[in-house]
Amino acid sequence: MIRKPATATRRASKSASQLPSQPALTATSYATTTTTELPFEEPQADQHPTAHNSENSSTPAELKKTRGKTTGKGMIEMIASNGNKKVEIIFDQEHWVPNTEYSNKKFTTAIGIEVRSRAPVCYRGWNKISGDIKRTLREGLTVHFDVEIEHPKIIYFVDDKMRSAYTQFKWKLHDHYQKCGTSVRGRATLPPPDLWGERSTEEWHWLCDELYTDPKYIDKCKKNSTSRKRQRSTHRGGAMPFIQHALRTAKEGNPLSFIDNWAAMYQDSNSNWVSDVARDKYVSIVINVVKVLLVLGK
Repeated sequence: MIRKPATATRRASKSASQLPSQPALTATSYATTTTTELPFEEPQADQHPTAHNSENSSTPAELKKTRGKTTGKGMIEMIASNGNKKVEIIFDQEHWVPNTEYSNKKFTTAIGIEVRSRAPVCYRGWNKISGDIKRTLREGLTVHFDVEIEHPKIIYFVDDKMRSAYTQFKWKLHDHYQKCGTSVRGRATLPPPDLWGERSTEEWHWLCDELYTDPKYIDKCKKNSTSRKRQRSTHRGGAMPFIQHALRTAKEGNPLSFIDNWAAMYQDSNSNWVSDVARDKYVSIVINVVKVLLVLGK
């Protein structure tokens, strides 16, 4: 099993276009509002305004934010059903995932809530957010969970989930902007509260002015859209990690190899492949494994 830490602060101004005031982070209950501070990187004077968050930017600015609707009613009910005590999250120390489907689902849900309600939006991507901010977001999980949040393996698990949640959250924000039809209408229309929470209008304007109208960002979005359309195979494993499915089948007395577990994620209940692409990939994997075994003389 595993345990926890604390916060960050500060403020600055932007030279060309005013940076939005952003949220400060402290580990507080989902049932209450919270004001927190995080560092914010400011572009250097010789940078294009859309180069915000480049590696050369380091001037912090104040972030202030409260939680929106995504405070998780289910989270509050979960704590109540646990005698108002923190829920213990124990990690399988061989595979480093929560050791039950229930704890994995609740913990992963909480990670998503933490990101959607508290992560700063005025960054170009998860990798541009500082380690201090990510640490503070992780610490927010210890409000409701008894988990060894500083363990390197658990940091890796949480950061990976937060990266995914942040990417999906930012995609939804951009999707809202695009559905407004024009840049003017998009800028004037804040996302709905259950998505935007209580973030400021200035933060939304930053996204519209510095990101959504940036030619490089627009081009990247088009390429990502094309890539998604070319994706011809989608697994059926849901949000649960593949390894969690493998652990489940093992507990049921039907252990699968990693390869067969992977195959099961791309087959329906009648063992039919979801696509020819998935089937061909499985065959390719098996052939390569056989080749390796032959080389090893096994």
